Amino acid sequence: MHPLLYKLMFHKAGKPRGWTRFVFFRKNGTARPLFYRVIHKKNGTIRPRWAYWATQPLDQPADQGLITAQDSRPEVQPLSAAEQTLRALRPFEQTVADWRKTTELPDLLTPDEIYARLSELASSGLVLSLGHDNYRVIPGGVQLCIQQEEKAATARNLTYLHLHPWQPLPCLADISEGGRVPVTLLLNGEMLGTTRMESVTQAIERCVASGKNVDMVVHHLMGHAPEAVADLARAAQVRDLPFWLHDFFTLCPSYTLQRNGLAFCGAPEVTSNACGLCVYGVSRPQHLARMAAFFEALPITAIAPSDHTAAFWSSRSQLPVRRLTTVPHMVLTETARPRPQTAIATNHPKAHPITVGYLGAMVDHKGWSVFVRMIHRFGGGGIRFVVLSDKAANVGEDASGKVHVTSDSPDAMSRAVREAKIDVVLHWASWAETFSFTTYEAMLGGAWVLTNPLSGNVQASVLASGRGAVLEDEAALVAFFADGGLERLVAERRAYAEKTELQARTSAMTFDLPGWSTT
Repeated sequence: MHPLLYKLMFHKAGKPRGWTRFVFFRKNGTARPLFYRVIHKKNGTIRPRWAYWATQPLDQPADQGLITAQDSRPEVQPLSAAEQTLRALRPFEQTVADWRKTTELPDLLTPDEIYARLSELASSGLVLSLGHDNYRVIPGGVQLCIQQEEKAATARNLTYLHLHPWQPLPCLADISEGGRVPVTLLLNGEMLGTTRMESVTQAIERCVASGKNVDMVVHHLMGHAPEAVADLARAAQVRDLPFWLHDFFTLCPSYTLQRNGLAFCGAPEVTSNACGLCVYGVSRPQHLARMAAFFEALPITAIAPSDHTAAFWSSRSQLPVRRLTTVPHMVLTETARPRPQTAIATNHPKAHPITVGYLGAMVDHKGWSVFVRMIHRFGGGGIRFVVLSDKAANVGEDASGKVHVTSDSPDAMSRAVREAKIDVVLHWASWAETFSFTTYEAMLGGAWVLTNPLSGNVQASVLASGRGAVLEDEAALVAFFADGGLERLVAERRAYAEKTELQARTSAMTFDLPGWSTT
């Protein structure tokens, strides 16, 4: 699509403008007959650019194209990756059962012990933080955000108490557990111990009664009982509870909104065909009901890390909030180099090999399988493929490096990108990324980004900065590599890098929210 036409039809965040929606869609979100082929592919599936905003006709299941292809394929043909995934699907409750630990609970901290540890610290206040795992051990974007927030809290002479479920789960804790849910506590980044939610609540009640100022922030509810979290918030007497939209767990247990782990569903109505076809569909109604009860019970400020996420979430969520605001995890500023680098005839791709990189977790919803297929198709043909992650890849890449970004080394990935001389990062996300640290780290390291219209803030960042390209689908990506598009883009990137550079400002997370934390 021509950039000017795109700007006329879509907002900066990727949402179709009002006139676009009026002309192209009926009131129920389905495409008007005249524009059906604009919105849908030949097999009936919604084109990626419209996937967030269009509704699948009720008489046509969203998986129709895949099912038809599967039924018509001769049995002698090998199964596709999608078909293998579908055949391996199990009921969601079985997946939950597989997550259950077989080890016994450790000795539990008492409310008195928790209160004593909090009281002995000389600080101006206390911040309670809730997440889904140990942010000091497990790598990831949410974990990095909590590290940054902890650092900001301690710099302000605040005590930072983090709670995550002792029993990790891919869903909410069972409603029957309530305050009995065991949680592990980290105090200013150090392990404090394990206890039950009701014990934390009792300790916080005593802290408030003694005059201590307490603030609270929710980064994730996965594995928590929201009813017990609400009790904790009431004990802390919070007047404004920041709730981060790091992903879409508020809309479905499938936090990336991947229907059956295969395709972005866009969070349809729970009565939709898409939910009826999905393993998460059975548990989604109760999930949404518990989320609604939590949001109705507390004064919540929802924080999106990008405008695209704010626009999409508000279009899909019915959850009541005091306000919805955007606080980006990182802001990049482009400046002209003080003195343009000496032109040394390296801006043309033939001067040294084109290098394509993959950054971060090697998971399908971030495009890992597509990257592997590109290696198999184009590896050894003059294009270098590099993987930078916290684990070894060994899929035929030309080079790899282990990288773990923390608040103490926030530029670890961008430095690795620069040192590997990566020209283009392939971030082929199959869901609406809410922020994407790796996109910003790629650009900060001098690389540009290739992505697709489904990738959420990845697409929005590429379009806003001009540092990369948005391609319609994997067929267009293959053609881009084969027909000279990649070579032209790399030549443009290298020439541009001689004249400009980027500077980054890292967020203090919830402390960047105006008016929050009166401690």
